[in-house]
Amino acid sequence: MKLCKNENTAKHSEKNNVAALVAEKCAAEPLRIAGTVSSSHTVLSSVHVAGSIDLLDVAIQSDCNIAGSCKFTDVRIVSDCAIAGSAKLIKVTIGGALYVAGSCKANNLVAENASSSGLAVLNNVTIDKALDAWGGLTITNSKIRGLTTVQAAYRGSFLAEKTIFKDVVIIVDRRSGTLTMNQVTVDFISIRKNPTSGLAFFGLQIIRPVHKATLVLDGTIVDGDIDFQSLEGTVILRNGAEVRGQIHGGVIVTE
Repeated sequence: MKLCKNENTAKHSEKNNVAALVAEKCAAEPLRIAGTVSSSHTVLSSVHVAGSIDLLDVAIQSDCNIAGSCKFTDVRIVSDCAIAGSAKLIKVTIGGALYVAGSCKANNLVAENASSSGLAVLNNVTIDKALDAWGGLTITNSKIRGLTTVQAAYRGSFLAEKTIFKDVVIIVDRRSGTLTMNQVTVDFISIRKNPTSGLAFFGLQIIRPVHKATLVLDGTIVDGDIDFQSLEGTVILRNGAEVRGQIHGGVIVTE
């Protein structure tokens, strides 16, 4: 693979950060390959891989499409990034939207929008607009500036700690796991029944529609309302947690 160089990068290519590499506007080449690939300390115009990929200290000047799983460390992507498998992201900046069809584990991620169909485990993440977690969400030390939608049905769960949200929508069914916010600030919370959650059969097990939901707030401030839609809701307050708006369709229990 061609490494984009000038007089400075030829001497210090191992130490150049991604932003500096993008700014060079050198003759970067696209990466198009079927199979497993790894690359480090370079600039690429775009990435289209029909397989798995491992990138270290790489700048991508447009979009990125991965048909398998990926591991990105110290990567900057100017446009959107779509990953058909699982993703492990460390110190990654995405100028557009991130789409992950599998599970997503991210530490120090910045993106405009983010969506994961599997379980999302996020730490130190900033999302400028919307976050969609369709396989459950565990998030810490993060900031989500737009709407957060969490699909906690099908044994999914929602655990947020030391994170700032705007509005949060949580979708549940009878198999949902724990719904907990620990030292969180949030404007508004809506907890809704999974619209496809009716009487169903799983092997010999009967899955009945959900009627109740419990949200645990530990040291958390909700500036607005909490709305339980078509559910009997319970909000458990711990360690000075506070709901400054109204609770619709539910009751408060202080522990």
